[in-house]
Amino acid sequence: MAEFNLSNREFEKLTTEQKIQYFSKLKDLYIQKTSSKKETKFNIGHELIVQLYPILRNYEYEIIGMEHIPDNGNALFMCNHSNSHDFFTIHEIFEKIGINVSVLAASDDLNIFTKLLFQISDATLFDRAVKSSVEKAMGTYCAKLLEGSAGALFGEATWNLHPYRPMQPLKIGGAKIGAITEKLIVPTIFEYVEIPKMCLKESDLYSKCVVRFERPIRIQRQESLVFQTNMIQTIMEKSRLGLWKQLGIERTMDDIDYNLYLNHTYLKKYGAFGYTYHSEEESRFLRSEENEFCLDEFGRFVPGVTSKKQGKVYLKKSF
Repeated sequence: MAEFNLSNREFEKLTTEQKIQYFSKLKDLYIQKTSSKKETKFNIGHELIVQLYPILRNYEYEIIGMEHIPDNGNALFMCNHSNSHDFFTIHEIFEKIGINVSVLAASDDLNIFTKLLFQISDATLFDRAVKSSVEKAMGTYCAKLLEGSAGALFGEATWNLHPYRPMQPLKIGGAKIGAITEKLIVPTIFEYVEIPKMCLKESDLYSKCVVRFERPIRIQRQESLVFQTNMIQTIMEKSRLGLWKQLGIERTMDDIDYNLYLNHTYLKKYGAFGYTYHSEEESRFLRSEENEFCLDEFGRFVPGVTSKKQGKVYLKKSF
């Protein structure tokens, strides 16, 4: 049976018994694989991150829901994705709670420095535009988890830069990995609390990062992965909306400060160390038509992209 060869439509047509057999065979296949880096994980990249990143960031962490993490920590943590700090947040947070975690991440949006750092931090990388790269990476990642590593991944296709939508739609890959490895999935929210003023530097955007773990769920092999992915989506959106309410964050169309949103979004896209967010390229991986807003020629706040050149206007307004 080919690895990840069935499309979602083909999978949904299988009988209950065929679905169980499909995932059982994939699990057996990946159990046979071994990782040559098993003894050296986190010796370089992870240590660099946990030692140096606290110096670079300008905010503290708050952790909620530790009681929802399985006792052995051996789970797959499904995280939302909203900015350049997420990969580093994973390493810092899981270091604090004593869990070694391996990250599944896209490499096609990384520069040479960040790609190298991800590689020496035991990340499994893939090119989102190349199907064979995605399939190979997911197989490698399943093997890592079956060896005993805890895992973390970003379920959204790209950063969620929407002004009031809590998440972009999740991809089905996380549920598929959960079905193969039979790991519990822990929905995990990173909420970076943005300061309510214009900024000159990306490092000044946030006052703190709240990390919230929700109750773990187990993917049922015989049931629809689409349905179960949507269920995880609902849990994560409800969790983030709950955090907004607790933190007093107002995010509706009527509450948006256009200049503030455009200033912060410009800095997220172009001011982050080691990253540049290319909106047009990233849009290829979205399941939703909306991710960013801009001001049109009539001054209306509408779905659309602000270029780097246009966005400098909102940077100057912070003076």
